[in-house]
Amino acid sequence: MDGWNIPNPGSGIQNYASVAFNTPSQEINTVEFYGELINENGHPSEIFCRLSDSIFFYIQANCPEHRDTNVIEPAKIAWYTTTLTGSPRENTNILVSYLSSLYSKANIPHMYNSAGQPTLDRRGFLYYLVQSARTDPESEHASVEKVIRLFRLLDPMTGFPFPLPVPRSALPATPDPRCANIMETWVAALRADIQRKRAGQVLNPQGQSNVTSGNANQAVISQMHRNEEAFMLAARLEESRHRNAMYAIDNIGGGHRHRRNEWW
Repeated sequence: MDGWNIPNPGSGIQNYASVAFNTPSQEINTVEFYGELINENGHPSEIFCRLSDSIFFYIQANCPEHRDTNVIEPAKIAWYTTTLTGSPRENTNILVSYLSSLYSKANIPHMYNSAGQPTLDRRGFLYYLVQSARTDPESEHASVEKVIRLFRLLDPMTGFPFPLPVPRSALPATPDPRCANIMETWVAALRADIQRKRAGQVLNPQGQSNVTSGNANQAVISQMHRNEEAFMLAARLEESRHRNAMYAIDNIGGGHRHRRNEWW
């Protein structure tokens, strides 16, 4: 009968569930569904892990660069951040050139591809999202809601959309001091790197010295001055991800500037 195997009386259809009149999202209590996404020990729940996987799979399938490599390269982090926040790609490109140091400071499991770029597998990407959620749970709550809505994420366990809204209580009430300190020290290192570049000593993202001279050195310093504001905007974006923020840029052109970017 139209491809269905009708069971013998009393046997039933294997794995059968009746058709639902209401959509799954109407039936789900989101407070109960999400529960506590990050527990007091900083560990993610199963729902958070499934959400992380859903984002990972979406990036693999939709990022035009390095598609379906089964790892997250820096270019994918840049694409994800740009897509989610609207930050100019040149800003995020500068930011991701320093991901290796962030991964190391935050103990995020990572590997390196043949090009020497740090990459994240599913477990590493989960650690990356957990670090973000513990660093700034208020911003991450807004980010989680936006990514579910923007990407129309499906729960890989059920195939149904992740329900909205995500209750604020699902994430920690306050930042984790250790995680926040990691981000603060990382941003401070970026500031120090800019100051060294101003002084004429050019360091690569791994902190190794590349000393140039003459016209070549001047060209590098000029380029750094042109990129400096974008660089710091990107760093501050990662420090307080996916929310409206005031970005303070210190001593650019001998002055003190503030710029406001509206991400929403």
